[in-house]
Amino acid sequence: MLGASSKCFALESNKLQIEAGQEWLTMIQKTVSDRFVQMGYFDIEVPSLVSSPRWVACNAPVTKVRQINRPTGRVYLTLECLKPRWQSQTDVLVKAKRSVVVALRSLSHNTLIEPNDVSQVEIDWTTVGDDVVTDIESVVGKTLGRSIALGQVLTLNSVRQTAVIRNGELVRIEMVGPSFVIGGEGVALQQGSTGQAIRIKMKSGQVVLAVILRPGLVRVDLQ
Repeated sequence: MLGASSKCFALESNKLQIEAGQEWLTMIQKTVSDRFVQMGYFDIEVPSLVSSPRWVACNAPVTKVRQINRPTGRVYLTLECLKPRWQSQTDVLVKAKRSVVVALRSLSHNTLIEPNDVSQVEIDWTTVGDDVVTDIESVVGKTLGRSIALGQVLTLNSVRQTAVIRNGELVRIEMVGPSFVIGGEGVALQQGSTGQAIRIKMKSGQVVLAVILRPGLVRVDLQ
């Protein structure tokens, strides 16, 4: 009888550990999926662990993403139980995709990006960094800061705002005071895009810092 009781106890204990492991795995999958959705990934797959650790049941379970190793596709997590109190660590191999913008043809440095120059594609999340361009509209009308090959993913560092005023260009100046606006003309001493501050040489020879409002027009705020 004692042997049978011990065997029943062992089976019940093993069953509880399996159930506890499944509960933890469900939490791990949700924690990872929620984080990846926030990061802009989709088609997220968090497979079951090959061999579930012998996690015990917990009345107050907490799972936290500790580290994401994108090149290997592994996500490291901390598992913490507040009651009874214990802590453990594990990792899972995650599959996911990200929508990125790629070049439809070879594009040279200083190219003004047009809609037919780029396309949106879905790729494995482990193959791209965090600085990739994920929206076509965000780059159309901007200028390439370096050459891009056919099929290459565009990054935030590879594009810049297109200059609307060129170095040496004659521009109109709005000098704005507390209750007045004075118009004038000057020459841009550097190129710049809308919203950028550039140096302008006035007809008097004075050099001022002005903010570009639109092509051909800048503003100087007078204190």
